[in-house]
Parts: sequence; structure tokens; C-alpha cells
Amino acid sequence: DPSTADCLVRALLDEDEDVRTDAAAALGLLADPDTADRLMDNLLGDPCHEVKMAAIEALVALRHQPLVPWLRRLARSRDEDVVWDEDAFYQDGWDDWLDVQLAAIDGLAAFGAEEAVPDIEAAIGDEFGQDLTEYGFRALGRLGVPGIAALGRYLETPNERTRRRAAAILAGIGDEAAAPAVARALADPSADVRLATVQAVIKRDPRSAALRPLFE
Repeated sequence: DPSTADCLVRALLDEDEDVRTDAAAALGLLADPDTADRLMDNLLGDPCHEVKMAAIEALVALRHQPLVPWLRRLARSRDEDVVWDEDAFYQDGWDDWLDVQLAAIDGLAAFGAEEAVPDIEAAIGDEFGQDLTEYGFRALGRLGVPGIAALGRYLETPNERTRRRAAAILAGIGDEAAAPAVARALADPSADVRLATVQAVIKRDPRSAALRPLFE
């Protein structure tokens, strides 16, 4: 019911973080663009990370373009211009930003924000961060030619697991731009990489001509 928008916006300021989270989720379902600015306030100013993630989901549903630059920043780091629950960080020993980072990367993929490919690559390459190869590669696979090109570069790494994950995503895309990279993956020296590539191609198209060289 569109008439509930004002009530839900007021609930974004409730003392209970569960209420704020549910209100943000409900506003995402309501999809009223007039609520976007208030959702942005919660994303940036509410210390609860669950509220932040609900706000991101709602703003992505609204396709609120001003969100994209913030998602790029949140994909890279625990941005100092965003309010965080510092007490929870020290009490629980878990950085809430790590959850928000995943939501940000997923949001960038949903927007098709090709300009964010370097940000996702930087997040994947952060040696002090969480392992984002699988999650980040899926996002890159949704970011057009720049994302495909980035995945192709991961096929050159000496890390077999990284090549396998990149190859599986590339083989499942079905875009002609990915064909040269898929061909390289099918000739990879690792049998596990070749197998992951074959399985992904077969799942997408069992009659794909890309498989022919493998049978020789």
C-alpha cells in the first residue's frame, strides 16, 4: 500500500535496530523513489550493519544511481565517512564491514556498474581482506566486457584454484566476448581447471562448439 511510505520512513528512526532493518526491507518492496534519500541516510548514518545491508538492497531495487559511488567505496574499504558500530567491532571481534562489502559488490553487479570493475578487483586482491574470489568473480561475470576482461586476466595467475573459479564463471557466461578466455581455460595445464570449464560449458550449452578442441 503506497500510503504506508511515511509510516515506514518514520520507522527507519526507531530505537530498535530490528524495526529499522525491517522498515528498510519493506521500503524496498514498496519501491517508492521518494524514500531513497532517507534510505541513504540509514546506509551512511545508521551504525547497525544489518540496517545498512537492508538499505542497500532497497536502494538497488529502486535503482537509485547516487548509491553506486558509495557501493564502490564500500567494496574497497571500511569507509571513514560511514558510521559503524565501533563497540560491536571490539566486543565481537568481527568487522561488520565484511558483510556490507559483500552486499556492496552484489549491488554493483545488480546495477551493471562496469566502471566498478577496478574496485572489485582491488577488493579481491586485498591480501588482508576476506577471500572474495568466488563471490567477486560472480559479480565480474555480470559486468559486461570489462568484467570478462578482468576474469580473463585471472586465468594467468599461478594459483590453480583462482584459475578454476575464474574459468567456471567465464564458461557459464555464454557471451562471445568470453570465448577466447574459455578456449584458454580448456587448454589449461591443470586437469581440474579444464574439468571445471567443461562442466560450466555443458551446463550452459551441451552442444557448444567450444568443446570440440577438447575431444581431439
